[in-house]
Amino acid sequence: MVDKTLILRKLSELDEYQNRSLVEKMAKFRNIVVHHYDNVDAEIVVGILKKDLKDLTGFRDAIVSFLKSEKAS
Repeated sequence: MVDKTLILRKLSELDEYQNRSLVEKMAKFRNIVVHHYDNVDAEIVVGILKKDLKDLTGFRDAIVSFLKSEKAS
């Protein structure tokens, strides 16, 4: 099992994610969508995805890169 806290800590150390606040906001967004999906306003989620898609895809790419480097070690 992957330690999510470790991944977030490592991602916050990456050059493209020096902004720790952005990583924390993304983690909180994910937790709300996953754990409180019945109370999530779909229009807000769509708005966030449209407005911040570049950040989300960058975050995804950083996670994939991190996981590949961990697997290679």
